[in-house]
Formats: sequence, structure tokens, C-alpha cells
Amino acid sequence: MPHARLYRIAAGCLALLTLVLSSVAIADSAQDVLVSDPAFLVNDEEFDQQNAQFSWEDQAGNLWLGRVDPQTGDFLPNSGQSLLLDTGVVPIGQNHLGNGPEWALGNSSQIAYTKYNSTGQTALAVASFDGTNWSSTLLANSSNRLGPIGSKDPADPAPRILYAGTNRNGQPVAMWREIARPATERVIPGLSPPGGSWVAGERAVVYPRKSKGTQQIYEFFIDTATTVQVSSDDGNKSTPFMWRAPEFDNDYVCFAIVDGTAIGVYRNVAGSWRRINTLQPPSPRHYLSSAENFIYNGKSYIFMLTSDSPNPQDATAPTDVWIAGIDPELPFYRQVSDQTVKVRRDPEVFIAASGPFIYFLEPVGYQKAIFRADTGLGSP
Repeated sequence: MPHARLYRIAAGCLALLTLVLSSVAIADSAQDVLVSDPAFLVNDEEFDQQNAQFSWEDQAGNLWLGRVDPQTGDFLPNSGQSLLLDTGVVPIGQNHLGNGPEWALGNSSQIAYTKYNSTGQTALAVASFDGTNWSSTLLANSSNRLGPIGSKDPADPAPRILYAGTNRNGQPVAMWREIARPATERVIPGLSPPGGSWVAGERAVVYPRKSKGTQQIYEFFIDTATTVQVSSDDGNKSTPFMWRAPEFDNDYVCFAIVDGTAIGVYRNVAGSWRRINTLQPPSPRHYLSSAENFIYNGKSYIFMLTSDSPNPQDATAPTDVWIAGIDPELPFYRQVSDQTVKVRRDPEVFIAASGPFIYFLEPVGYQKAIFRADTGLGSP
């Protein structure tokens, strides 16, 4: 073999190795930074990015509004107790869906949550901000319903919630409604609560559903009551999310965890869905859970937990926090939590002036607290 050809092959291999190494960053300098006071047991915080605030509920059933310093990402105050919004909220430990207060965003900020009504039944409630004051109220015709998840489309005049209820036979079903219009309530066929999420920019829900013995991804359009199958490949899908990806000409993309060990990424091109990527962080912990997405500097990222346990509810298994890009042409993985072996739970993202942080729950002795990790993606 001529020397010039050998040189070209060696150079190509070196370039490929450099690309692979540069696409994977183990965060040796990463640090888990404490942001909440462990004495107040802040947990399951949900962020309203635009207004630099978060919602959460304590173990006594109090609904709190916390604030975030948009420059540093610190909690203000670190107790998370900036404003008490309501009492009598169903504690997460007594909510079989394990779902706490969630934002429903549109032309105003609202928090949807589960509360006990006057007869002791679970019911849906919202806390709303009118530009000056917060107020809370039970939603009409919402008894025996729980676990609302709100849509988050900016300037939407009719934000929606997805929640669990029962049908006439007393069987659990997934339902939706516009918050302000109880008459819009409908059942979503094939969706077992929890498991669905609102599609960004569409009046639609994406969720897993069995097809020929395999859990596949489906999109349900609430105004037409029509369903589109997104995936049809091998592997059981769970916890899908869908959004418009700026790196793919704003085509819709969707991801889901596949068989608990990988993430399948799908793209809709001219009305046809196809799988374009499979993500598997190079972590020694092989199981994935708690995956969600965010967009930053014109690119889409997925953050997730890697775990030693196949059970996402295993509260004793050590976990790490990773982020990944979705473009198959530009592979990117980064561990953002530090190298300490510990349990981390329920990651969420907030983008501060210096860049995105991933926040997560860590046990601290017999208490719990929220920590954050810098994604390393830099300033906007």
C-alpha cells in the first residue's frame, strides 16, 4: 500500500477519534451546587422560565411560589418560600401519580395542582396571577380528578391541562380540558395516566400506546380527536416529548426512552415520521429515566438521569445527570453532575444569564435539598 494512502487513512482515523472524543465530556470539574435550604424540604420544583420563578408544595400541603435570580440561578430565598399561594394541596406522597404542581402558561401564568375539596375528594385547582396579585380557586366540575399537567404555549388565550380521571365504569382514564371551560373536557383514547405531554405549539398530546404488542409513540390532536402514529420500530417507548427543532428547519421532532436504556429521536419530514438518531450516553450506569428537552442557542438538548437500576422509582440507586444533543451529524454528550456517587432525582432546567443549569433533588441525611449543575454550554 503506498505511503500516501496509509497517511490519508491514519489522518482520517485520527480525525474521527478527535471528533468522538470532543463530542463526549465527562465533567471532571463539575460541581453539584446546593441552592435550597435542606431545612425546608424543597422538592419537585417546576420552573416558569420567562418569569424566573418556580412552584412547589411542602409536606404539609402548602403551595409555594419561589423565585430564581435570573443572573446567578440562585433561589430567592433559598427556602423556596417567596409567597404562599394555597393550602390543602394533596401531598405528592398521597398522590398516586406522584405529580406535584405544574405550570400552565399562555397569556398569563397559572399553576395547576391537585387539592382536596370540601368533601375530602381530590379535585383540580389553579393559582393565577393577574399582573398584580395571585389568587387560587378550585376548578368547576373537577371532583375525583388529579395530577394536572399544563400546556406551555406563549400568548395562548386558552391554556389546557391533561390529568387523570375515571370513566362511567370507575376505570382510570386520561382527560383534557381548557382550564377556563369545563365543558371542553374529553377522554384521550389509549392514554393511561400518567404518561403524556403537551406538544409545543400544537393543540395535541404525545403519549405511548401499545401497537402489536409494543409500546409506540402516538400524537392525539384534541380539536379533531384524530390520532397519528409517530413510531413503529422495535422497542418499548416511554415518556415522549415533542417540539420544533431549530437545527432541523423547525421540523417537529420527538424523543422517547426505548426499553429503558436508550433514547430514540424521530423527525417529521413532510408529514412522515422517521427515526433519525439513537442516544446512549457513555455512562457506566446503563439505565435512563427522567428525560426532557430544552432549546438553547439554536440547538436542542435532552437532559436525563443515568442509573444502575432499571426501576426509575428506585430511590436508592446512584444516578448521574447527563445532557445530549440530538443531531446525528454532531454527536454530543456531557455529564453535568459531579463525580460523587449519590442519588439524584427529578432533574429540571432553568436558563440563567450565564447559561442553562440542571436542577435536581438530592437526599441530605434524613432531609432533602435542591442542587444545580452547570451544563457548560456557555452564555447566550
